[in-house]
Amino acid sequence: MKGITPVISVILLTLIGIALAGATYVAYTGINDATIKASEAKAASSFKIVSTSENKVYLKNTGSEYIQAPVFFIDGGAVSATSDCGETIEPGKICGYDLGVGIGVHEVVIGGEESDKKSVLYVGVEKPAIDVPITIARPPTVASPPRVIPTTTVPRSTTTTTTVVATSRRVFVTSATYHGNLGGLAGGDAECQSLANAASLGGIWKAWLSDSTTNAIDRIPDAAYTDVCGNVLINGKSDIADGEITGAIRRAENRYYMWEYTYVLTGTENNGMKTIKTCNDWTDSTHHYGATLGQALDNAAWSGGDGADCGASVTHLYCFETEPPATPPVMQSCPATLPDKRVFVSSATYNGNLGGLEGGDAKCQALADAAGIGGSWVAWLSDSTTNAIDRIDDAVYRHVLAGGVASAGVAISGKDDLSDGTLTYRIRYDENGDLTSLRTRVYTGTDDDGTKMPDTCNEWTTSDSLIVATSGYISSTTDWSSSIAIGMRYCNSNLPIYCFEKGTTTTIALVSACGDSDGGPFDVGDRVVFNKGLNTESAGIIRTVVGFASNPSYYEYVIAFDTGYYAGITAQRSPEGLECAQ
Repeated sequence: MKGITPVISVILLTLIGIALAGATYVAYTGINDATIKASEAKAASSFKIVSTSENKVYLKNTGSEYIQAPVFFIDGGAVSATSDCGETIEPGKICGYDLGVGIGVHEVVIGGEESDKKSVLYVGVEKPAIDVPITIARPPTVASPPRVIPTTTVPRSTTTTTTVVATSRRVFVTSATYHGNLGGLAGGDAECQSLANAASLGGIWKAWLSDSTTNAIDRIPDAAYTDVCGNVLINGKSDIADGEITGAIRRAENRYYMWEYTYVLTGTENNGMKTIKTCNDWTDSTHHYGATLGQALDNAAWSGGDGADCGASVTHLYCFETEPPATPPVMQSCPATLPDKRVFVSSATYNGNLGGLEGGDAKCQALADAAGIGGSWVAWLSDSTTNAIDRIDDAVYRHVLAGGVASAGVAISGKDDLSDGTLTYRIRYDENGDLTSLRTRVYTGTDDDGTKMPDTCNEWTTSDSLIVATSGYISSTTDWSSSIAIGMRYCNSNLPIYCFEKGTTTTIALVSACGDSDGGPFDVGDRVVFNKGLNTESAGIIRTVVGFASNPSYYEYVIAFDTGYYAGITAQRSPEGLECAQ
C-alpha cells in the first residue's frame, strides 16, 4: 500500500472485513444493486406471506424499517432466490421471490428451518380449485344458514349448487361510467357502495383503485371472489399476484354482462400493484393526467391492459366486497349464458293488414330468404292473446350485417334485458346489412317490455285508416317498441316490422359494424380510423357520440384507440378524416 500510512491501512482492512461479513446469505442473480445494504437492514422478522404463484412467493414488510430478505427452505433445504427488490424489503412493500423450483408440490419455510411462516407452491400442478357454481357458507360466528347462490345454465330452468369456504366475497364491474375525478379512493368506494345498495347486494364494497401511496391489492381481503351469480373469478390474492385472474369480471351489479368494449379505471397493474397513472389520485378530470385502465373482457389484461385520459367519462369501476352482510341476501338467479341470434328491421314496409301474426312471420322469413342470410324468423308483433316477448327465443340478439353475419355489437342481451323496457342498442340494420333512417316508425302492437298493447290493427288484419296500432321509433332504445312521443299510427300507414331469428342456428361469425348509410353520424361500437393528423395505426372503437346543441352538424366522438389511449374528436356529421376501419 504505497503512499498509505499504517494507520489508514488498518482502517481500510477493517472496513473491508466488515463489508464481507455483512454479505447476504441468500444468493440473488440478475438483480440491481440494493439501495440499502443487507448489513444495514434488520433481520427478516416483520413480514407476512401475501400470496404464492407457481414458483414465486410474495412477501410484505409489515414493519417500519428495512429488513433483510429472508432465507427460503424448500422441502427441508435452503434455496437461492431472485427478486427485483434486491437484498432488502422496504417498509410496506410487497416483493416477489422466484425460488426456481421444479414441477411438483413443494412446502416452503421462510425465515429459518424452524419458522412457522410456511406456504405451499404448486409448480406445473393444478392447485385445489373452488367448484362452480357455489354456495357461500357463513363464518362460525354468524348463526345464519349458508348463503346459496344459484346459477342458471341453458336451458334456463336448470340450476345447480355446491359449497365453498366462508372467506368468499363478491366482485362486479359497474354498470355506470365515470371520469377520473372520483373524489379520491373514498369517492370510488362510495360509488361502489351506492350501486351495491341499489342492487340490494348488501355488504361493504370498495373500488379496485390504487393511488400514489396505496396498492389496490392491499385494500381488499384475501378471499375467493365470485361474480354476483356465484361463478368464481379470482381464487385469492395469489391469483391476482401472477397477473392473470381465473375469469374476466364482466357481470355488473345488476347481474348483466357488460358489452365487449368495457374499460375500467384502476390505476393498478394486473398484479394489484399501483401505477403512476391515477388521475392525480382520482381528483382530476382534465386531459393533463393519465389513467391506467383494465379491460373487463380480458382476464389477462383485466387491470393494467390499457390507458386513457382522465376526462373521458366512459370508463367503469371494479367493486370488491370487503365485508359480507350479516344476514345472507336472497340471491336471484342470473341470466344464463345465452346463444347468439340475429335481429333486423325490415327493408320493406307494409300496411296494418299483415295477415295476422303468421303473416308477419312469413314476411320476415321471405325477406331473410331473399337476402340469403338463412335462419328461421318471426315478427316482433303482439295480438290480443299473445305477447311478442313470448314469441322469441331467450338469446343475445346481434345486428345483421352484409352477408348475414352478426355484428360484435349487441342490440338485446336476452329477455331479461327487455324487462326494463330499454334496449342495449337500437335496431337499425335491415336484412341486407344496410342502415335504416333514424326517423323510421315500426309496427309492433307491443310495449317496450315485450307485453301486448290493445291497438293491433284488429289483430293485424286491417288497413283501415280509422283504426290504429302501437308503433315504435327506431332511433330510440327506450321507445323502440312503443313510443308515446309519436303516438299511434293509422293502419293504412306503410311501416316496417322487426324480425327476430328463432330456433336452432349455426355458429355466427361476429364482426364489427361501421358507418351510416343515411349520412348520419357514426355510432357507438363502430370501429373507425382517424387519419387526420395521426398515424395509420390510429384505429379504435367509438365509445360515445355527443351532439352539440349550439351546432347540430357537429359531434364529439370519444374513441378508445388500439394504441392504448382515449381521445375526444370533434367532427361534422359526415366527418373528414374519420373512416370505417378495414
